[in-house]
Amino acid sequence: MARATSDGIGVRKGKVGTAPWQYGPKSDDGARGERRVPVWLACLVLILAVCFVFATTFVFIVGVAMLHDAFHPSALWPTTSVPAKVVMLAAALFGAIAPGLILAHLALWTIPHVRRILDRDALGAKGRTFREGTLWLVKLTAAMLPVALILSLLGAVDPWMG
Repeated sequence: MARATSDGIGVRKGKVGTAPWQYGPKSDDGARGERRVPVWLACLVLILAVCFVFATTFVFIVGVAMLHDAFHPSALWPTTSVPAKVVMLAAALFGAIAPGLILAHLALWTIPHVRRILDRDALGAKGRTFREGTLWLVKLTAAMLPVALILSLLGAVDPWMG
């Protein structure tokens, strides 16, 4: 069995036959990435993604609530109809996922040590570079955001309000 080595920054390289919970992929061709990111970086990516998605969702919800107040100045939030609340909140969540991930992606990219680790991890793997990942997220935003804006406008107009 081959012995795994470290490249000095906590990233492990594994060979075919090593334990998968220790050193990652069993492929030496680099098609799926020969290296894995450290556990601390995987946790950081997850935490930043969740925080930025929730932050953009909050901003989206505040904007939709302000738009609802513009259409219905005398209505309070508790008196808003249930379908309008569901439509506004669901549209805010789905509309904020991709922009939140873009912001998290950019935040990670500003940290030089993290950028080096992610660049090394992306070597030889198609679609894993920063530019390709950001482009994919921008395309996802372009597809999801118009639908979310239309649905949030529908919820803000609140045609179900009696």
